[in-house]
Amino acid sequence: VLTPEERQRLEDQHQHRLTVPRRPPWTKDMTVEELETQERGHFLEWRRTIAVAEQETGLSVTPFEKNLEVWRQLWRVLERSHVVAQVVDARNPLFYYCEDLKQYAADMSPPKETVLILNKADLLPLEHRKEWAKYFNKKNLKFCFFSAKLEDPNPAKRPEVPAEDVAESDQDPEVKVHTRDEMIDRLKFFAIESLRQAGVPDPRDGHENSSKLSVGLVGYPNVGKSSTINALMGEKKTVVSSTPGKTKHFQTLNVAEDVCICDCPGLVFPRFAESRSYMVVSGVLPIDKLTNNVRGPLDIVASHFHKEFLSRFYHVTLSKEEGKPSNRVSGKQLAEAYAVIRGLILMGGRADEMKAGRKILKDYIDGKLCYCHPPPGVTNLKQMSDLMLEEFRLKSEEDGGEGSVAEERNGFSELDVAVLGNGKDKEREGNQRRRPDYKFKKNSRKKKHGAGSNQADGGLAIGRKGGVIRISSHY
Repeated sequence: VLTPEERQRLEDQHQHRLTVPRRPPWTKDMTVEELETQERGHFLEWRRTIAVAEQETGLSVTPFEKNLEVWRQLWRVLERSHVVAQVVDARNPLFYYCEDLKQYAADMSPPKETVLILNKADLLPLEHRKEWAKYFNKKNLKFCFFSAKLEDPNPAKRPEVPAEDVAESDQDPEVKVHTRDEMIDRLKFFAIESLRQAGVPDPRDGHENSSKLSVGLVGYPNVGKSSTINALMGEKKTVVSSTPGKTKHFQTLNVAEDVCICDCPGLVFPRFAESRSYMVVSGVLPIDKLTNNVRGPLDIVASHFHKEFLSRFYHVTLSKEEGKPSNRVSGKQLAEAYAVIRGLILMGGRADEMKAGRKILKDYIDGKLCYCHPPPGVTNLKQMSDLMLEEFRLKSEEDGGEGSVAEERNGFSELDVAVLGNGKDKEREGNQRRRPDYKFKKNSRKKKHGAGSNQADGGLAIGRKGGVIRISSHY
């Protein structure tokens, strides 16, 4: 097992091999066959280079895209765009940011600027956004915070941002979560700056062949790129799915009179990853494809939260484990407790750990269980779960600390943690139509044992699948 220092040293030595495949030089005089042969040759050489790095280091590499046609979509987007915008998940932006793509865009002719769109910024507390703003400014990276959920056409589905966060972020535009119109203006500004630095005239100034400013959107699958486009368009233009890689081909969409977006399919870029479990909790690998190992990803999720928070969040009882700190819990115990309380039981009375684990992982990826990675070197930031736990403890002390465990756990749960303290859950729950009672009733077909015979009640028993069945006195 490698130590963190040894692992970092290996990554630094072989990082130059994990690059974005470049389009080989070509001319208009080349035939289709010559161009196809040249591109395939360069692409295969790129894949061999990554395979050598993976073999020599023994480290895990992300399941990067191995289809040449998908990378061709990226090449077309880069060539058509005036500025390249990488959409990243604001909870862990450095994992989704590809530095080599920025270098690739800068080496093109004319060179293109790269900006970061930190989507899902509504999940980041204000202090986190401030620290990330400082970090990106030091790295000379252009960025802006955005949340596609805040632009949802249905106001009931929009998460509510605390009033103090809105007031303070208005004083500092860098940490503000931009609205749709503000976001379009920022993208327009970034495109004009990219053209100015490259010495290229503004395409809108042409009198006869005037065109629009083009912004290329690139990013990993499942970072909310399609949701961002739909929010900027103000209507549904791309299919949104929790399954990574729903978009297959690039498309051009007009978001304003003088701005258009080139949407690239979701791409997994080659980079060293800690483990396959880390890629699952990051949303790179689909949860539904987990077949046998759910404890690894669950251990990562459980390590981010206090045991008391998970206990109250899922309304389960978690005991102290040997070898674990008193305030932490293993993924195995969390999944088993969740399965028991939700009735996910297999034959033989065993808890369905796989099904329960998938549901917990989905809560984590969707942001219900929210953990935000801090910038490198920053350790004094509090997570949303810590703030919620402190608020609940303070409220319990004010109430005198009396009451049952069930009453104490009603402070917050998985049902209302996504919309913290805004009171919209009860309103939404009241607006939902109640399912008719007759749909809950099942048809009870009784087995007949001769004409005119009545089936008597002989008691209850446990069936082979763990269900309760009624025994007839005829047996």
